Amino acid sequence: MLSQIATPEKKSELISDFIQAQGRGLPWGKKPCFTTGDDNAQETLDAPLVTCPCCGFRNMDTSEFKRTYIEVDVSDLTELKLREGDNDDADDDMNNDDDKCVLSGPRSRRTQGYHRRLMERESLVIPYNDKGDTKEVELWRLRSVWPAKKPDELKANKDTLPDYMFDEFGEPVYFHLHPEFVDEKVVPGEPKKTYTAMICSNCKACLDDKKTPHQSLAAGIDFGDPCRIGLEPLTERERHMTSKLRHYLLVIKIESNTADGRVIERGQSKIKGCGIYFNHDSPLAVSNLLSSDAINEKVTLHFVGPEGEYDALAAKVIGSVNVEGRPWVIYQWLKVLQEVNCHYQYDDELPDFDEVKARIKAANKSLIENAEHINDESVLRETEIAKDDARHIRTYGQKYTCDTVNEVKTSGSDFPLRCRFITPNTSTTANREYIECAAEALGVGDSTQKQWMSRREDTALNEYDNGDQLLAKGNPDVFLFGTAYSNNSPTLSKYQREHLLMQYTTSAGSNRQLLFQLYDSDRRHGVISERV
Repeated sequence: MLSQIATPEKKSELISDFIQAQGRGLPWGKKPCFTTGDDNAQETLDAPLVTCPCCGFRNMDTSEFKRTYIEVDVSDLTELKLREGDNDDADDDMNNDDDKCVLSGPRSRRTQGYHRRLMERESLVIPYNDKGDTKEVELWRLRSVWPAKKPDELKANKDTLPDYMFDEFGEPVYFHLHPEFVDEKVVPGEPKKTYTAMICSNCKACLDDKKTPHQSLAAGIDFGDPCRIGLEPLTERERHMTSKLRHYLLVIKIESNTADGRVIERGQSKIKGCGIYFNHDSPLAVSNLLSSDAINEKVTLHFVGPEGEYDALAAKVIGSVNVEGRPWVIYQWLKVLQEVNCHYQYDDELPDFDEVKARIKAANKSLIENAEHINDESVLRETEIAKDDARHIRTYGQKYTCDTVNEVKTSGSDFPLRCRFITPNTSTTANREYIECAAEALGVGDSTQKQWMSRREDTALNEYDNGDQLLAKGNPDVFLFGTAYSNNSPTLSKYQREHLLMQYTTSAGSNRQLLFQLYDSDRRHGVISERV
């Protein structure tokens, strides 16, 4: 019997063998090194996942990829210093000292003095739970500048810091670098610390030529990092409520996930949801985000199931973050966006948290009361058949779909939510029978049809003149400061898309609506490029 007992030593040995076989952090003997190619180097099987502090690009550091990384001393990165002076490019035009981010020049080319003034601003008070408890956050931390410390703190430790971190007047010098990826090293016997950074090959080539690296912080591409001040990640519903532009119609479909008392699929949730994005003719511009109409604009809720399940399904989604959102999350994001995002700076001052909470609660109640209920047996059967149609054999030629397979991980008893983007086929011939069945299932016949109206200004907002705004206003959690790549192109280039989706924050790569927007834009404009 004792021989069958796994002792702690045996467990440790088995775990070590498994980890070594997988290549997770243990030496592999005389294996060629990923970075140096040295046959005698003690290296793990894992290729290091490195981030460039200059442009925020993250990928594996191997020769198989286009970008490799090299360790550089920060003292050699003089091209990345913030410019000298007290004023920003836009201050001469705006004549204000507020950080409202409406800039006439490169938006991240802040001066040393301007950045120090940002640090002197008072902290912002935002709620961090549903009770309305508050915390203070420093907004200057959203910007990617190294070192992420205030001048007084740096001056107090001047004896242990290298000389290049201070100018001739003893004032701290700041760099266009993501502070998370600058490594501090202490050399034994040396009084001063050294700082290094793993710069990608693209940025290194530009720096060697004494040029500003493309798509880098120094070139003005700073999306901000909400994790630095503890902003809560947004769900699909919450992003919808905080966005100035609504590019798609959002239908949240709720179904039962049980049969004979058993959970059918996707974890332990008794219900399952799917967020379906439908394209429409032009983006909806929203001015007052917290009005009763704007909260539920372009979003509907559909319950799918037998007649007797409607009340049970409705009861289960009440309080769900995927359906109702969290008022304190909406409030903290709008509070921060009004301070740092140029598209929110002229909004009315936010009312008290309790009032915002009451507005959102009333809007959610209306959303559930006006939800559609689909209980047609034939429609339910067709839905099950479509789920089984993994190869799209039965539905081929009727629509294109772009589906995200990852699920939202939420706490508590909330249900997982998948998302799908449905865009019409390029063919001009439509399947009339399919459209009529869909209209009947959704209850949008001649008498009950909803008219989705696109509100716009006298001058229509089009993607050829406002490409940057279409991205930034629709995805404020990705583009915190209200700008993307500062161009008016209707679509991003392949290099810009790669840079955006490979950012270390993963904010863009995990944003379903942004992925759908990039996919749809590339699909439409790709036809133009091919013909040209």
